[in-house]
Amino acid sequence: MEITEAMIKKSCSSTIYKRGLEYFKEGRVHLRRREENLITAVVDGEELYSVQVKLGGDCVDECFCTCPYFETMGSVCKHIVAALKQRQKELCEGADYEDENDKIAKTLCELFASRDYEKEQLCASFTIHITSNADAPLYAVSIDIGGTPMQGIENFLECYLRGQEFKIDRYTTYKPFITEFPQPQEEIIKILAESYESRNTNAQLYMKSAYTTSFGAAAAERIFPLLNNVDFSVVLDGMTLGSVRVVEDNPDIIVDVDAINGEIDMSVSDRGISLTRDGEWFFYENAIYHTDTEWRGYFMPIYNALATEARTQMSFKGDNTILFATYVLPAIKGRQGVITRGIEDVVIDAKPEFEIYFDAAKGGITAAVIANYMGLPLRLPLESSVKDKIVVRDFEAENEILSYFSGFALNDGIFSLYSDRDIYMFLSDSMSELRQRAAVYTSDRFNGITITDRVDIKTSVRYSANVDLLEADFTTQLSYEQISGILSAVKLKKRFYRLSNGSFIDLEHSAEKAVFNLLDQLDFSAEDIRRGVKQIPKYYALYLNYVQGIDKDSSFIDYIEEIKNTEPKIPEELKNVIRPYQRDGIAWLTQLSNLGFGGILADDMGLGKTLQVIAYIHGVKPDRPTLIVAPSALTYNWLNEINKFTPDAKTLIIDGGKAEREKLIQTAGNYEFIITSYPTLRRDITLYREIEFAYCFIDEAQHIKNPKTMNARSVKKINAERRFALTGTPVENSLTELWSIFDFVMPDYLYSIHEFRARYETPLVKDGDSMTADSFRLRIKPFMLRRMKSEVLNELPEKIENTMYAELTEEQEKLYMAYLAAAKDETIALLGEGGQGKMRILTLLMRLRQICCHPQLFDEDYSSDSGKLNLLMELITNASDAGHRILVFSQFTSMLRIIQEKLSEAKIPSFYLDGHTPSYERAELSDRFNGGERDVFLISLKAGGVGLNLIGADTVIHYDPWWNPAVMDQASDRAYRIGQKRAVQIIRLAAKGTIEEKILRLQENKRLLAEDIVRVNTDTFKNLSNEEILSLFE
Repeated sequence: MEITEAMIKKSCSSTIYKRGLEYFKEGRVHLRRREENLITAVVDGEELYSVQVKLGGDCVDECFCTCPYFETMGSVCKHIVAALKQRQKELCEGADYEDENDKIAKTLCELFASRDYEKEQLCASFTIHITSNADAPLYAVSIDIGGTPMQGIENFLECYLRGQEFKIDRYTTYKPFITEFPQPQEEIIKILAESYESRNTNAQLYMKSAYTTSFGAAAAERIFPLLNNVDFSVVLDGMTLGSVRVVEDNPDIIVDVDAINGEIDMSVSDRGISLTRDGEWFFYENAIYHTDTEWRGYFMPIYNALATEARTQMSFKGDNTILFATYVLPAIKGRQGVITRGIEDVVIDAKPEFEIYFDAAKGGITAAVIANYMGLPLRLPLESSVKDKIVVRDFEAENEILSYFSGFALNDGIFSLYSDRDIYMFLSDSMSELRQRAAVYTSDRFNGITITDRVDIKTSVRYSANVDLLEADFTTQLSYEQISGILSAVKLKKRFYRLSNGSFIDLEHSAEKAVFNLLDQLDFSAEDIRRGVKQIPKYYALYLNYVQGIDKDSSFIDYIEEIKNTEPKIPEELKNVIRPYQRDGIAWLTQLSNLGFGGILADDMGLGKTLQVIAYIHGVKPDRPTLIVAPSALTYNWLNEINKFTPDAKTLIIDGGKAEREKLIQTAGNYEFIITSYPTLRRDITLYREIEFAYCFIDEAQHIKNPKTMNARSVKKINAERRFALTGTPVENSLTELWSIFDFVMPDYLYSIHEFRARYETPLVKDGDSMTADSFRLRIKPFMLRRMKSEVLNELPEKIENTMYAELTEEQEKLYMAYLAAAKDETIALLGEGGQGKMRILTLLMRLRQICCHPQLFDEDYSSDSGKLNLLMELITNASDAGHRILVFSQFTSMLRIIQEKLSEAKIPSFYLDGHTPSYERAELSDRFNGGERDVFLISLKAGGVGLNLIGADTVIHYDPWWNPAVMDQASDRAYRIGQKRAVQIIRLAAKGTIEEKILRLQENKRLLAEDIVRVNTDTFKNLSNEEILSLFE
């Protein structure tokens, strides 16, 4: 059936006909069925619309379309017109009807047939349309196939993407399996198709273009390198250009830089067009240039600046000339195409030489800073230029010099500094460096301000036998005010003191540093300074003996020699028992006692501090009793040791009810040793008021580390001629603990608690002041004797320490993780509540630790296993079978009972000791264990960590870690001490991936040495920061 133009126009309005004709020309119609009187098709509009047309005679009989227009109007739409035009064209060109099924079948056959033949080559040429734009060029392309412009180019690209056929003209059809383009052409078409697909996908409403398709800068950068291998032309801003080349080179654009009358003009011969934003592809004089990085680095900033207003020239005036000469000119000078004229006559480009002029006025110092550029001076930082000259400023060098004056005030180009501290710091730290970087000129007034480390002062000390005191004096040319000022500066830890003439004394490096510290330590008063002499107590003698830089007259030297030559009195029965280092300890006790002093015997645990005290007292046999104050658990240990080594010594333990204790105390004068405990002493302190003791020894002196406790207050009320303290850990958390012990043995020697903190603790702990550390070490050194096992016991066997990790059981881990999550949330809320909050947090942490040990400690109804208990039982079984004997420590007595029950089930007998075990029974249990009875001893860490000798064991297992590793060390030393013959293995157990693992890590981080003063082993929970607490819950 013939479809005429009249038939189509008759069926619709002229407007609909024109729009349908456009759709047809753009190739939007895809015919599906072609029958004599019936057409079905799909038309690509805002979406794909289905069309059906039934023809009758010379008109459209029936029609249908799924578009909104047809649904509303019910009449022929542009999609129906386009379908009629497509079928009309086919009929006019003589196209045979082809069923859609036949078409698909034919395509499949052709696909397989094409395997045996070379594909037909289609030849494309490209026209690149470039529209210049202030921001970036716009790109489009049109394609000719065999000299015929392609209509519906974006329909072609869509067919290309889908692998479908596209009819290019009457004689040429693109068939993806039969036809192909040469490789460079294929690559360009592929890039265009990808660009079209991206654009079409991202657009809500996209109208296809018929003759050109646009592309962006990213696609352009891929297309330009391919153009040399294809036939192409360029249309620039609508003008068709002649033959265009693609060149691997930089465009020869001339940049003129002229300097005239202090101004700079810059112009370019032609700006060209940057085809990509960074200028990598650049159009200039009928060529597309592929530029290099160097050219782009200097030309593109010029191009972009000129492109703002489509300029080819700009001028630089005033401050801009300096900026141009400083930053732009060095970057472009000598580059390809850059021509400079007159620059050398106007621009000064040289490295600056600096001059600094110092003066002094009104107690301060002033400075003027000059930068010389080839003889042209600029005062920094304000002066910026010289008339008719442009200076290329080296701001980096200028700022480096000016950085030395950052603390100065600036006024009218003059730097000034008036603070004594800042002047001292500048002169001592910066002046020598400045002289290396600049020519420094100083006035006579400035030269009068000097720093010296030499001071005319001499100190001497002597012993005055007639008053039994020491006298320290000094001689100097300095005035009373200057000496007072220097001592005040020393007390405040200042680095310097400024004299009235403006000069400084360097106190930190002064040769007389020791003298100044000594005068400060001896607490010279204003009157002492005026007189130049001070009487001081004898107990300073040992301290002064260590101080360097002071004159010691013959009386002082003789006095010290007399002390050193003091021989200890050791009982005959102990001469073969006492070791050499213990003899030295007894000699030390003797020397201090003869001088009327006290001291701290701080030997490492297990070195026999108890024996040294017994030997000393029984050797000197004082005419009054000696009081021993010990923890309750150790009172009978003292009794056993005294009876063992000096059985003839009369010893009394103050124990029993109140009335019984009162009677015992009344008989104290009849005994050599009186033993009591800290709790008993607190209750009985009034009964001791009238008793005078020759000596008072306190054992485990850390029990009085808090000076506010009743323990500390009670022992300090004891009336004793000499006082000594015994402890293996004189400091556990803070230096205040050491002060409290010294306040017992030698009251006032370390000043009041407030002055001690100001003089020592704050500078040492917060500031890390090494000078204070040296001074403090010297001050306490004579009165604290500390030896370590590794230093004095070569015969001790090896100590092997390791940590073993237990995996939580599945049920145990579920319980732990659930409680951990809840505890962490509560902890975050509690951190700001102070003391009560931390107590609650400590409880939360304890619950987590209990779950790690055994969930039964947390939940009595828990009936499953504990991973750590299983590991412990395996260790004990293996160790016992191998002939080892084991101590097991835990903080939880309920855990020890669970372990004891497990051991009983395994037929492994054990001993048990906790805080409820009587003192006399502790000694009995120790003796039985050391005698070989039973292989396992279960001990509460708090109750059994001190005062026990358990050398019968060679394996120590810490079932759960404690915050304070010193406590664990003390417990380990129950087995690793004098008399031990076998290697001792210390095993710490921890549940893997839990709070216990973090506690061990925290212990390691907190295990510090406070210089060589004392060993600081730990921090307890209360000393943890909020960050450390939160880390336990991670």
